[in-house]
Amino acid sequence: MSTGKDSTLKATGTTEGGLYQYDLTQGADGNFYFVKNTHKASNASSLIQAMAAAPANVANLQADTLSARQDAVRLSENDKGGVWIQYFGGKQKHTTAGNASYDLDVNGVMLGGDTRFMTEDGSWLAGVAMSSAKGDMTTMQSKGDTEGYSFHAYLSRQYNNGIFIDTAAQFGHYSNTADVRLMNGGGTIKADFNTNGFGAMVKGGYTWKDGNGLFIQPYAKLSALTLEGVDYQLNGVDVHSDSYNSVLGEAGTRVGYDFAVGNSTVKPYLNLAALNEFSDGNKVRLGDESVNASIDGAAFRVGAGVQADITKNMGAYASLDYTKGDDIENPLQGVVGINVTW
Repeated sequence: MSTGKDSTLKATGTTEGGLYQYDLTQGADGNFYFVKNTHKASNASSLIQAMAAAPANVANLQADTLSARQDAVRLSENDKGGVWIQYFGGKQKHTTAGNASYDLDVNGVMLGGDTRFMTEDGSWLAGVAMSSAKGDMTTMQSKGDTEGYSFHAYLSRQYNNGIFIDTAAQFGHYSNTADVRLMNGGGTIKADFNTNGFGAMVKGGYTWKDGNGLFIQPYAKLSALTLEGVDYQLNGVDVHSDSYNSVLGEAGTRVGYDFAVGNSTVKPYLNLAALNEFSDGNKVRLGDESVNASIDGAAFRVGAGVQADITKNMGAYASLDYTKGDDIENPLQGVVGINVTW
């Protein structure tokens, strides 16, 4: 787009079209032109990227929540399996490879049941769980939400020599809705779609104890998730999102201390971990243009938590983490759980 060189327009201003914003600049010929800025996502672009990535964020948080249950059983002296419930939530900030930045506030509940049985060389833990979560998303002038319902199955192996292995699988259904407010009085348009996700996780580590209460627990974890591709429309324009994938690696160490408080046992701990998202090819297409909605790269996580055997038949646990990377920041992510065993 251009205007004559004698125009009274100032060489400032921004509009948008398709996936990008357009900056008003003056050319060498004196005319003014709207020039595409591929480093600035349009409202529509930012919204469709956030909607593609947000279900994966929720699903990964659900997987972390289940892992917290497996960790709590491993720390407990009394937990032989039973019923448990956890609240989980967190504030997340993400930036995709396509320059879409968004905030996501997640709150959810997970309910499960498991059984732990002893062997000559350790123990097994087997269980199932279900979860409900909602994430409120904001990006530029747009907002939306992701509602997720997931089902999980898990199996853990603990050896008397301190080695442990956790595994889990999940299936989730995610409903996404959003309102997109366009620039320059372009109005508000709506978007919505549903998708299903499948995930799996394996974690291995070792628990070292000094005999006086101190314990150190190095571990490594790998999780994988895929969300089905979707097709929907945004203001009459076709949107296609490829299958959204996440392959997340984590390596860390937990350091804690075991001590008695009256008839209860309490284990506070600190946790430090390095994470890396390996998946970097998650494309979203608006009309004839496509953009990369991946959130790949490294991050670091620091956190603290506590596990307590309140009575012989009841336990509680809680954790709070902070995660920071180039394209991700979770300033607050926590889990609080209660379990009853028999």
